[in-house]
Amino acid sequence: MFSAGLTGYNVTRGLMGALKTRAPHPDLVDALLEVPDLDGCLRRLRAIPFLEGIEIGARPGDLESALLAACAEFARKIRNFLGGSAGKFIETYMQRFHIHNAKLLFKSVLEGAPEEVLDLMYPVSARYDPAVLARLKDGADVVSFFGETKIGACLAEAHEVYRANDGDLSLFELVLDRSYVNMLWSAGVRVKFGDGRRLRRNILLPWLASTAVLWVLWLAHYRAKTVEEITALADLPDELLPARIIRDLVETGDPSVAAEALGNRKLNEFFSGEGLPKDLVSLHRMARRFAWRLVLPARRSTRFDVSTLLAAVMRWEFIVDDAITVTGARAVGLSGEEITSLLATRAA
Repeated sequence: MFSAGLTGYNVTRGLMGALKTRAPHPDLVDALLEVPDLDGCLRRLRAIPFLEGIEIGARPGDLESALLAACAEFARKIRNFLGGSAGKFIETYMQRFHIHNAKLLFKSVLEGAPEEVLDLMYPVSARYDPAVLARLKDGADVVSFFGETKIGACLAEAHEVYRANDGDLSLFELVLDRSYVNMLWSAGVRVKFGDGRRLRRNILLPWLASTAVLWVLWLAHYRAKTVEEITALADLPDELLPARIIRDLVETGDPSVAAEALGNRKLNEFFSGEGLPKDLVSLHRMARRFAWRLVLPARRSTRFDVSTLLAAVMRWEFIVDDAITVTGARAVGLSGEEITSLLATRAA
């Protein structure tokens, strides 16, 4: 069980037990949905154990920043606990924090105010200094800012696609996400033996492949890209997106055609299910709920491996993301029903 770098059952159980006592629980989202006003939501969030030891300022934006900091801190603790390919996998997973920050910075320089997104960024590096961010003037500056980091090459490629497509910001983000998916899958493949097989079968393949199928449908429907253009933009391993099914997806617009080709039970159930929505916004929300279900703890399971730890980190991030969504939605006066429709941790 521990061949991928875990240090032992008792130590793993101890780490997870310590983190779970402070980790956010889905009940938090339920509690926030019951709070009718923004101030009440903010007070409830400031009191959660997840934020113990995290400095929180007085502004609403400071609370969101603190929640993001707590997510990154919990992931860092798990990364520091692991060794070998499992540790390197979690380290690769954590690049999502920098990808998130890069997207925010790139969009903000287009609007001329990069320093204003600091509250929305994961504070995972001292490099995100407000004075430095204020000096970023355009997309090329953002690419240079990340140039020597692990996502530098990914960002440079995304910027080239952005420029070649008349400043299409959505394509910039898609290419950046696709590069991250490739990085994460490659790191998952390097996790060996049973640990790696469970990681890929139970979480990575269904999660990443469902995302890739949505990319294909989006590129065909909203950007009118050809099969050849989509194949180039959604350049992923065959285990995630076989090139032979891209044409079928484009021609039919039906994600269920990917089910048999990908051969994963959980993914098959999602793509072959009844009542898949036709519009991509609803399909994207459904896919997020699918990813949430992938990381719910298995009943009667006592296994601790890299899949267990990844699922926990993702689960906590989903809950925090939904908590932030509830709070933001209260601020603009959405109803409880409207808010619930936006959440990953709640059924449609």
